[in-house]
Amino acid sequence: MLAMEVKTTLSLLQSAWPHPEGLEMLKEARAMETAAEVSEEEDVEKFANGYLSAEDEVIEEQKAITSAEKPLIRKLSLFSKLEHACASR
Repeated sequence: MLAMEVKTTLSLLQSAWPHPEGLEMLKEARAMETAAEVSEEEDVEKFANGYLSAEDEVIEEQKAITSAEKPLIRKLSLFSKLEHACASR
């Protein structure tokens, strides 16, 4: 009778507490979840850095275009002045 009560008590205690295998599975699941979150954060960071790099390239290209346009603008301005001077004669 006592052996039966001990077995019943042990059975109840074991069912109330997670099994070591369950704890290991829980740890693994949490580790995988954490790894997925870190991976997602890294992906977002890579995307943001890529976007910023592309934005920097566009700005540099705009600067290059602007500096290439300056001589043309000067020439057009001189041409306009010449045209105006010829028209007023």
